[in-house]
Amino acid sequence: MDDIILTSNDKGERELLKEKLALEFKMKDVESLHYFLEMEVGRSCEGISISQRKYVLDLLKETSMIGCKPANTPMDPNTKLSTKLAQGPMNKGRYHRLVGKLIYLSHTRSDIAFTISYVSQFMHQPLGEHMEAVHKILRYIKGTFGRSLFFRKTMGRSIEVYTNVESSTKVELREITHALCKILWLKMIVEELKVMVKKPMEVYCDNKVTINISHSLVHQDSTKPVEVDHHFFKEKIDEGIVCITYIPTTK
Repeated sequence: MDDIILTSNDKGERELLKEKLALEFKMKDVESLHYFLEMEVGRSCEGISISQRKYVLDLLKETSMIGCKPANTPMDPNTKLSTKLAQGPMNKGRYHRLVGKLIYLSHTRSDIAFTISYVSQFMHQPLGEHMEAVHKILRYIKGTFGRSLFFRKTMGRSIEVYTNVESSTKVELREITHALCKILWLKMIVEELKVMVKKPMEVYCDNKVTINISHSLVHQDSTKPVEVDHHFFKEKIDEGIVCITYIPTTK
């Protein structure tokens, strides 16, 4: 059994497609989307929310952590996981399954995305402390399982992105370039749905030096990756597709 979502701003075309699909496949039309691939969709007059509450509860039951004490954070910011065999290796298959399930959960839980990417670096040889870090994430989602993505109903058609990297200007410039690639992809998807995006798209950054470099024709760092990033971003600014705006870290 396979699930499929159909979306269109033309109801007639949508109904015609469903009729043609029904000629080839046995189908059941459930009308408005409420549940899809472990994701729950809720609607209100204010907007649409997407969550994975049931997925979280099932995961906690599967790992026997439904009664665990919740954690306030997914990981201590000072945590540095080791690759030394101090605590002995863990069951690799179990570690892979848990991390894989958490990666899927991060689709609606961006607050754990960074932590999941960190623990996934040890898939080749998971140790005891790596599993403890995964359990800490499970304890965190136990206390926050009700969180969701919320898309507010609005007439606005703008795309905004925020970047914040506690590192060098070179790294922040690379991060901004990655963010730009993502919003260009999002713009393409949205416009395929016949929704025109307001330009320029806003990229907010808390590093004034990086902003100045983005607008400058000349950049002192001659390394190839930075040079490519710089010219790519500068080109999109000059074309009026994107603009970069300063925002304080505290905001």
